Amino acid sequence: MSHRNPALGLGLVVLGALLFVQNAGVSRVALRAGVDPAALTTLRVTGTAVVLVVVAALFRRDALRPPGGRLGLLVVVHGLVGVAALQWTYFVAIDRLPVGMALLLEYQAPILVALWARFVQRERVRPRLWLGLALAWTGLAAATGIWRGLTFDVVGVLGGMGAAVCFATYFLIGEHGVGRLDPLRVIVWSFLVATAGLNIVHPLTGARLPDSSSTPVARTTSRTSSSAPASSRPAMTNVTQPSQNERGSCWLTRQSRRQIDSGSGCAVESSVSA
Repeated sequence: MSHRNPALGLGLVVLGALLFVQNAGVSRVALRAGVDPAALTTLRVTGTAVVLVVVAALFRRDALRPPGGRLGLLVVVHGLVGVAALQWTYFVAIDRLPVGMALLLEYQAPILVALWARFVQRERVRPRLWLGLALAWTGLAAATGIWRGLTFDVVGVLGGMGAAVCFATYFLIGEHGVGRLDPLRVIVWSFLVATAGLNIVHPLTGARLPDSSSTPVARTTSRTSSSAPASSRPAMTNVTQPSQNERGSCWLTRQSRRQIDSGSGCAVESSVSA
C-alpha cells in the first residue's frame, strides 16, 4: 500500500467533481436526443471498462488479477450496485427531473454515509461534519437553483433517491476495498462486473439509437421548412398546360398566317396568268 498523499487526493477530488459536472450536461443532451437511460448506461460503463483494462494492461498488469474471497464478493456488489445501478438511476433522474434537483437528490449520499457510520458502525461523528454536510447541501441547492422550473415526477424522484443509496454504497464498499487492495484493481474489476451485468440485462448490441429524423434538430428543421412561405421554397419545374385563352390566341395566329399565305399565292397566280 502506497503512502497517502492528501494534496494529490484533494486534486483528484476536484478533477472528479469538474468531470462529473460535465458528465451531467453531456448525458442530458444524449437523453434528450432519445437515447434510453439503460442503453446509455450500458454504453458508458462498457466504454469505461475497456479504457480501464487498456490502462491497467499498459501500466499496472497486477490490477488485471481478479480479487478472491470476501474482497471479491465486495467487488461484485460494488460493481453491480455502486457502478451499474448508480449510473442507471442517475440517468433516470436527470432524464425526468431538472439537473439541479436530480443532483441534489443524489448528493444525499454523504449524509447517508454519515448516518451509517453513526448508527450502524457506532462511530463518533463530529458536530462539524454535520455542519459541513448541511452547508454543502445548501450550497448545492443554491448553485443549481432547484426552485427554477421545479417539477415533481415520482419516477424521477425515486431514481434520484436510488442514486443516493447506490452512491453511498459506492463510497462505503469502495473505501473498504481500497483500504486493502490497489485502487486501480478495485475500479477495474468493479467496472468489469458492471459491464457483464448490464450487457446481460440490456445488451449493447440490442441498444437502439434514435433515428435522425426524430431528433429535436431534425424536428425543428422539418417544422421550419413546412412553415416557410411559398416564396422562400425552391421552385418546382412543373410543365403547365396552356390556358383556354392561350389556346385561342394560338389558333387565331395560325388562321391569320394561313390567310396571308393563301392571299400571297393568289397574287402570284394572277401575275403569272396576266
